[in-house]
Amino acid sequence: MNENLPTITKHEAGHGGDIHWSICTDYPIDPLDAQKLQEKAGYHPAGYGLFDFRCTKSNSGIRCTKSNSGNEIVYVSTWKCYNSCD
Repeated sequence: MNENLPTITKHEAGHGGDIHWSICTDYPIDPLDAQKLQEKAGYHPAGYGLFDFRCTKSNSGIRCTKSNSGNEIVYVSTWKCYNSCD
């Protein structure tokens, strides 16, 4: 698990009551990193879940840049959680 995780995350309401998360990094993250980021954003995985995690190398035209360094990002990680912890 990476201790210096970026804080640049994006979440949007998805279909069927899911929240879709994505993050661009210059290194691969794992599901434990995703859990930490999601919890930091106020959606603890113990209540909201975390599923469909994927981390892929960006070679399909997806381009992001880090706001703090300007480096090209090579990994895009996505996952989902529920929008309610009921």
